[in-house]
Amino acid sequence: MAGCLRFADFELDLGAYALRGPDGAIKLEQMPMDLLILLVQHAGELVVRDEIRSALWTDNVNVEYDSAINTVVRKIRRALGDDAGKPRFVETVVGKGYRFIAPAETTAAATATAVTAATRPVLPAAYDAYVRGRHAWNRRSEADLRDAIRWFQCSIDADPTYAPAYAGLADAYAQVGYGSYVAPEESFARARAAATRALELDTTLPEAHAALGFTLMYYDWDFAGAELEYRRALTLNPHAALAHQWYAYLLTAMERPAEEAEREIATAKRLDPLSPAILIDYAYILHYYRRNKEAVRAVQLALEMNPTLPLAYFWLARIYTDEARYADAERALRSIGTLRTWTPAMAVRGYLYGRTGRVEEARGVLAEFEALIANGRYASGYAVAVVHAGLGDRAAALSALERAYGERSHWLVWLKRDPRWDEIRSDPRFCGLVDRVGLPTHLLSRG
Repeated sequence: MAGCLRFADFELDLGAYALRGPDGAIKLEQMPMDLLILLVQHAGELVVRDEIRSALWTDNVNVEYDSAINTVVRKIRRALGDDAGKPRFVETVVGKGYRFIAPAETTAAATATAVTAATRPVLPAAYDAYVRGRHAWNRRSEADLRDAIRWFQCSIDADPTYAPAYAGLADAYAQVGYGSYVAPEESFARARAAATRALELDTTLPEAHAALGFTLMYYDWDFAGAELEYRRALTLNPHAALAHQWYAYLLTAMERPAEEAEREIATAKRLDPLSPAILIDYAYILHYYRRNKEAVRAVQLALEMNPTLPLAYFWLARIYTDEARYADAERALRSIGTLRTWTPAMAVRGYLYGRTGRVEEARGVLAEFEALIANGRYASGYAVAVVHAGLGDRAAALSALERAYGERSHWLVWLKRDPRWDEIRSDPRFCGLVDRVGLPTHLLSRG
């Protein structure tokens, strides 16, 4: 599946995942790009709506597919300068689907005047493994992320000079760490190495800059460096929803004005309007800016897309606990399904037990963490500290946070924002930890 697809004055470079026209590169979001590739590969054939739905969305996404497909097709037509009434490229077959009607040909390589890492031909085996890796990565469960690592490594084995595969590998390792599935030194350090290698191969790859920014933020606590990498990614591709999304994380952690973080996450949402994950991130950013009512609404919008989304109920539980709506928080926790044994969710449960005076149950969660560690699994000191905070045990919470610091727990970037630390914020030991992580040392009080 490498090479290029050419039609009229346009060229779809499959290896670089790029559309070029007579005036150069044309920006196209992921879903319109994926659908355009599908249509051109089946030029002259009817592609029915069910096939489009299967190609663009996983089964557990609940959206109004007809409307969503229409939106994606409109973006393709706008990029190509096509007219739905008098189409040159994409023809609507009413009630059925779409047909690409322009003649198209497949060539082996791009026609750029200079062959760069981004435009050179890609081995089919490397590209196929890369696509499989991205598909697994988008699902984000621990098992899927480990599959993604395996596929990205297969891509690299097939072509050790294929920069996107290293960027994908960096994203996969970073998300394994971000999900608290393994210790930071086993995940983020590898993510940084993969992102660095991607940039050695192609300094113009926006995904690699974003991946490096993510690791610099969460593992190295190099916040200035992270911002530089996010800005580079967005300069190279202003339409990269993920880079806008991750930049919003950084702005929130750094206590920048709310409108800055909101602008970035809103841009990500506009670029990828069918992503429940972006809505969930919007919710937790609003929560960290102490705007819980709006945060709940963002979660509810995500649930309208996917009524069984476990992460949505996880954040509802956190927000409701912060508002002392403990019964609502418990109801939300009963809906998190497979996330029940996820260590951040265990921390939410233990904190809720502590806040509601259920001391033995909270201690039971602490025992669960000890059992995980005894069995060789990772349980962040940050998660343990959260439970102690719920129990009102300041000394134990601070001790566990020190352990988290020794682990380089990525959750420490949220020390200033996480409302669960409100009761110990003024403690000199907490302030010292904030300073060592490199977070802003002003505004240590709630609000």
